[in-house]
Amino acid sequence: MARWGAVLNSPAYYRANLDAWPHLVVGVVRTIAEAPPGGVVVHCAAGRDRTGLVTALLLSAVGVPVDAIVDDYACSVVAMDAYAAAGHGDEAPRTPDELTAWLADVTGHLRALLDDLDAVDYLTRHGLTDAELSRVRARLLD
Repeated sequence: MARWGAVLNSPAYYRANLDAWPHLVVGVVRTIAEAPPGGVVVHCAAGRDRTGLVTALLLSAVGVPVDAIVDDYACSVVAMDAYAAAGHGDEAPRTPDELTAWLADVTGHLRALLDDLDAVDYLTRHGLTDAELSRVRARLLD
C-alpha cells in the first residue's frame, strides 16, 4: 500500500504487478484454462482494477484490439463512478469534468501498457503452456 496505494484505482500499477507476480497472473489464467465448462467469474473488491488487469491481459492474449480493451475498461471506470455517486463503495464520485480527465489518465496508462505488452509472450514465458493458452482462447472466443 505504501508504494501503490495512491494508484490502486488505475492501470498505472499494472506493469509493476505483472513484473512482481507473474506466477500469480499465470495462475489466474491457468485456472480459467482448467475450469470446467460454463462461465468463469474473475473479480476483485471493486471489479475494475485487479480484475481489469487480468481481463486486459486475457483479451490481449486472444487478439482483441487494444481500442476495444481500453473502451471496455473505460466502461468499468464510468460504472464505478456511477456506483459511487449512488452512495456505494468507498470512492468519492467525480464531477463530469473530473471523470473526463480521470478517464484520459487511466485509459492512457492502460493503452501504454497494452501497446508495449505481448500478452502471449508474457504468459508463455512465465509458464503458461500452449495447450492452456489454446483452452483459454477456446473459452473466450467460442
